[in-house]
Amino acid sequence: MHLKLMGWRHPSLVLNKLRSARCLVLGAGALGCEVSRLLMTWGVRKLTVVDGGCVAIPDIVKQSLYVDNDCGVPRATAIVPHLKERCPAVEVEGIQMEIPVPGNPVSKTKMSSVLDNCKRLQALVASSDVVFLLTDTWESRWFPTLLCANENKIAITAASGYDSYLVMRHGAGPGHNLSTEDALGHQRLGCCFCNDSTSFVNLVLNETVALPGLTSIASGKAVELFARILHHEEGIHAPGDIAGMDTEHWLGLLPHQMQGSLPECALSTVIGNSSNDCNACSNGVLSEYRREGLDFIMKAINQPTYLKDLTGVSNNVIKLDTCLTLPVSFPVNSGKLSSV
Repeated sequence: MHLKLMGWRHPSLVLNKLRSARCLVLGAGALGCEVSRLLMTWGVRKLTVVDGGCVAIPDIVKQSLYVDNDCGVPRATAIVPHLKERCPAVEVEGIQMEIPVPGNPVSKTKMSSVLDNCKRLQALVASSDVVFLLTDTWESRWFPTLLCANENKIAITAASGYDSYLVMRHGAGPGHNLSTEDALGHQRLGCCFCNDSTSFVNLVLNETVALPGLTSIASGKAVELFARILHHEEGIHAPGDIAGMDTEHWLGLLPHQMQGSLPECALSTVIGNSSNDCNACSNGVLSEYRREGLDFIMKAINQPTYLKDLTGVSNNVIKLDTCLTLPVSFPVNSGKLSSV
C-alpha cells in the first residue's frame, strides 16, 4: 500500500523498475541488514546477500534482523527467513562465501576454494543490476569494486566510523576502450578506492563500534541513492550533484559522495573524479584484469606489493585486522574525502 501511495505522491515513480532490479548485497552485518530491509520497502523483490561470517551474541542488538536463535548460524543463512517474514514476495538467496582480498596470500591447499569464490563473485556481479558494498573491511571491497567497474554495474558503498559515515556511488566503468570518459562523454566519477587511503585511517585507534543511530542513517542514504540512480535519465552516468544545486529530478539531488558527522549535525556532498592511479578502477588495472583474468586476481592476492607496483602508488591497499574505520570525527565540510 505504501508503494502505491508513493506512486500517487510521485507519478514518475516506476515501481516495475524497482521491483525488477536485481540487487547484490555484500555483507549481512549491521549495514547489510538495514539496506536489505529498506530495499524491500522500496519495492525491490530480487535480493542476493553474501556474507562469510556467523551471527554472534553482540550482533543481536546491532544487526537488526537477527534474534537469539540465530547465534552461531551463518549470517547469509540466518538473514533469509527474516527477510521473507517481512516480505513473503521477495526472492532472496543467501550465499555464505569469503570475498578474496588483495595482499593476503593463500596457501596451495586453499587455492582451489579461493578461485571458486572468485568465479562465483564474478558471476554474481555479472548477473546483478546493483551491488551494495557493505562488508566490514575495506580490502574486501576491492574485488567487487573492480568487477563493477569492468562490468559497468551500479555500485554503492556505505561505511561508518564511530560517529561519522560515508555513502557514495561509484562512477561508470571505462568501457571497452578504457577511456577516462564514460559512455556519455562525462569525466568518470571515482570509486571508493580512487583517493588517497592513508589519511583516512587511524591504525592505532581502530574503531570497532559506531554510535547506535549511525548505521540506520548511512543505510537509509545508501538506499535513497539507489532509488535516485534508477530513476535518473542518465543512470550510472549521471554527474554528481552538490548540495544547494537546483534540480528538476523529482526525487531530489543525486550526489556522488555524502559525508556525515553526528557530533557536528553536518552533511556535505563531494565530487571526486576517477584516478589514473586507482588500484580498482583505473585503466591500467582493468587492462591487466581483462588480459589475465583470474591470474591477475591471484597475483593481487598473493603478492602484497603487486597492485602498488602496477599503479605506482604506495599504500592504496591497507590491510586492516578490524572492521572498516573512519576517524572518530572527520571534516565533513572539506573539499576532499579520502576513501579509507
